[in-house]
Amino acid sequence: MAATSSDATKLVKLTTSDGQDMTVEREVAERSILIKNLLEDLGGDNDEAIPIPNVSCYRTRPPIRAATHRSLGQRSRDEEGP
Repeated sequence: MAATSSDATKLVKLTTSDGQDMTVEREVAERSILIKNLLEDLGGDNDEAIPIPNVSCYRTRPPIRAATHRSLGQRSRDEEGP
C-alpha cells in the first residue's frame, strides 16, 4: 500500500534495508528528493512499497519524525490564518 487516500492524504510505504516497513504521508516522504524521484519514476499513484536499500530503520525514523512534525506545524499555522 504505497500510495492510498485517507481523507485526501496520500500515504507512501517505505521499506528499509533491514526489512522494516514504514508508512508516511506522501508530502512528508517527498521532502527527500530521492524518494520524490522514485515516486515519479514509478508513475505517481501505485501500491508498491518504495525500497530504501542503503538505509536502516534506525537511520530513517528520526528524519521522518522531524519532517512529520514540521508538516503538522505548517498545517496548524495554515489553519489559523493570517
